[in-house]
Formats: sequence, C-alpha cells, structure tokens
Amino acid sequence: DPCSEQHGSRQPRSWLIFDVRQRMTFLRYFALGLFAVSFALPAFTPDRDSYTGWHCLKFCMRSLSEPGVRGAWKAYYLGFVGTNAAFCAVWVVRVFKAHRSWRASVVSILALIHVASWLVLNVADMERQGKLMVSYGYFLWLGAFLLLAIDCLRPSPTKRPNKAPEPTPRPVTIPAEP
Repeated sequence: DPCSEQHGSRQPRSWLIFDVRQRMTFLRYFALGLFAVSFALPAFTPDRDSYTGWHCLKFCMRSLSEPGVRGAWKAYYLGFVGTNAAFCAVWVVRVFKAHRSWRASVVSILALIHVASWLVLNVADMERQGKLMVSYGYFLWLGAFLLLAIDCLRPSPTKRPNKAPEPTPRPVTIPAEP
C-alpha cells in the first residue's frame, strides 16, 4: 500500500476506543460504585436512629452554621465534604489521565486517612457508647476510598507504540576475495 509506505503503518480508529476502555479499569468503576451506593445505605447508627451517607454529608455541610459544633470539630466535619469532592476529582483524573499523577496519589491517601479516622474515633468511643456506631454504608464508603488509593498507587500500564516496530536490518555479507 503506497499510503502505508508514505505515512507508516497505522492502526484502525477502533484502537483508540479500545485503548481508552482498557485504561478505565474495573477497579476504578467498582470504587465509584461503592462510593455512590454508600450514600444510600445506613452509615451512622447512634441509639435507635440510622443515618444514611446523604444524611451524614448534609450534617457535615451544615456544621458551619450549627451552634453545637465548635472549633476543630467544624473543620473535621467540613473536611468530609472536601474528602467527598476529592474522591470525585481524583476518580476523574485517574480515568482520563493516561499516566499516574503523584498529586492524585497524595490526595487519595490523605482522603483515605481522613475517612479512616472516623472509624478510629468511633472505636475509641465504643466503650462509652456500648456499640460501634458506624454501619455497613460507612464501610462501603471506606472501601471506595481504599480502592481509589490502591488504584492511584498502582503503576501505570506501559504504553503500546502507535506504529509497528522498525524491521530488523538484514545481515550484510561481504563477498570473499578470490
């Protein structure tokens, strides 16, 4: 094909679609699914009440204006709003950026630590409360952050070249002298 000789070998356009799909791994979509589902499930169960992830997020957003929430607790609860936004931002970066971003890795690890700190605080308070007040929705939410952090720390797949490799040169034989 004269066109191939002039422009080199080309891959079909469908290769672009398949390559994008390969970068969007199952792990990322599973993390996003856990994240989304966790908001509809019970995440915090003090006494006989049960609060879904959405209720907890609303409480965290309202903590700025709540008179009962003071000082460092306001910043801590507001941090959960930022942590949820960070999850979405890091997820988008990981899906649409071909190589690993160190910023996304740092943000995902910090977000994971912040989310896990809620479990640590509740375990520490379990003796006083008589039970663990976090519920399975929280654990799915925590799992989503863990999977995203793992995805961010995984090495990026090696890129495949867009064109065929150069052919190896044929060995040259020198004729023997008579």
